[in-house]
Amino acid sequence: MNLTIIPINPSEEVVFDIRATYQCRTCSHYGKCHTCPPEIPPMEYWQNLVRSYSVGELCISTWDYTTQTFDDVRRKSAQHLHATLLQREKECFDLNKYWAVSLVGGSCRLCPEGCGDTCRFPQNARAAMEGAGIDVIGTCVIAGHSLPKYPHPNNGGKLARVGLLLVE
Repeated sequence: MNLTIIPINPSEEVVFDIRATYQCRTCSHYGKCHTCPPEIPPMEYWQNLVRSYSVGELCISTWDYTTQTFDDVRRKSAQHLHATLLQREKECFDLNKYWAVSLVGGSCRLCPEGCGDTCRFPQNARAAMEGAGIDVIGTCVIAGHSLPKYPHPNNGGKLARVGLLLVE
């Protein structure tokens, strides 16, 4: 696993595109996850929120996988990135940067058995970047970072997880 931190100006470098939220409708978590559409506010809310920050960072973790390890790497990488973002938020709070908040790439993986009727960990759950309408790939390109080709379980390769930390 490799972790890359890229400082960005969220109000200028985060790309929003309504097509990102459409992709959520094809996900098996759609309507079942409290941190994804349709359970989260619409894209306009997230645009206003993100643009209210002048400091942020993209946290990108890259993992090697094989056909045999794909499902395990996919699960572990999501959990690791989520934990990393929560830790970075805590570090910001410790510095009295109390507006710090993050968004994760993809749906929440805090509960291995999936979401219940109510979120069991609301203090740790974070909204999905894509669900907020963020074009993750476009944002990475603007920040000067190219991601590996989208992973496929039948090929070996690299899987990238991207999160966004907003700090003020």
